[in-house]
Amino acid sequence: MSHIVGAYRTVGGALVEVRSDYEERETEAYCTGFGCPASERFSWTYISGPLSDGTYVQAAPNPQIAHHAACKWAQEHAERCRAVPREEVQS
Repeated sequence: MSHIVGAYRTVGGALVEVRSDYEERETEAYCTGFGCPASERFSWTYISGPLSDGTYVQAAPNPQIAHHAACKWAQEHAERCRAVPREEVQS
């Protein structure tokens, strides 16, 4: 089960969420904006590298360091992302 560690608003108004999953031992930051596929995973299992789904995992020695790294990535992404929230996109 994951829980929210942080959330940052993009320039366009979407959210960049940071969620932690203690069972999986990883923290993920991802943009929820329409058309923005940006995400980053931070694991505290000491495993680093590309996964079979094409994403990249960065290793951290403990959850707090993973949370800090993910929040830093999320804030930096939010500062430059112009994605709008999915709810604002009309079909």
